Amino acid sequence: MDLNQIYKSEWLKANINCKQGDTLKFIEDLTAVEGKDAKGNPKIDLTGKVEIFRDGKSIDTKKFSVNKTNRKAIQKILGSETSKWVGKELMINVVRVNNPQ
Repeated sequence: MDLNQIYKSEWLKANINCKQGDTLKFIEDLTAVEGKDAKGNPKIDLTGKVEIFRDGKSIDTKKFSVNKTNRKAIQKILGSETSKWVGKELMINVVRVNNPQ
């Protein structure tokens, strides 16, 4: 029994509902929400929706939480204005991050 199939997430999860080489398409602008991290320090959470494509076919739509690591990578490619990300596509490159954020 695959628990990932039973407990499906609404969020994009590497190697669970998207894989290396899939393509993401931003389908809405990101939303910024101010909050605090586990230590009580201020932080901003950026979220939006993406469509996942595999072999040229749409397979799902998920919420996407943009962390510091993937924000920097996406910003290098698509620029700092997130409203211009809408409709743009990126290929997924899954990497292990030792200390996210």
